[in-house]
Amino acid sequence: MKYCSMACRNAAVKRTTPKSKRYLTKTVVCECCRKEFHPWLARATMRYCSVPCRNAGQHKPILDMSPEDVAWLAGLFDGEGCITIETSKNGSPSIKIGITNTCRPLLEHVKAMTGVGYITTRPRQREGWKTTYDWHTTGVNARALLFMMYHRLFSKKERAEQCITPVDP
Repeated sequence: MKYCSMACRNAAVKRTTPKSKRYLTKTVVCECCRKEFHPWLARATMRYCSVPCRNAGQHKPILDMSPEDVAWLAGLFDGEGCITIETSKNGSPSIKIGITNTCRPLLEHVKAMTGVGYITTRPRQREGWKTTYDWHTTGVNARALLFMMYHRLFSKKERAEQCITPVDP
């Protein structure tokens, strides 16, 4: 069944689904605050009880890296990486950095070395092309990694400087 808007859909779901049936009967423990909660029926794999717990649980600190590891990462990032600055709906900028490569073990090494980010897979777009993999991290972790790599960067140094210097209002 299709609806003309999300408001119509939400109204229909609220009318037809009693509140007691919107949640699973199993109890799950929040991975952040350790409170017990019942996940939504549509989201049976929920791990956090609320959005603040999800945000706190997903933020991981960057692992300590040796100067050699930082230099290696900066070289890889300079050649294969990208820096994106996106503006959210409320107007605040968000930084995203990523590395794209066809060698998944290389990106898994980057993720293990930094302790942050996630890896996604892009299937082949044409016959004969290899599958590509992307490692990304955003926000505070992206800014911290750019700050660590800044003095080792060449081609992406100006863009990194835009991301790590605070903007005066």
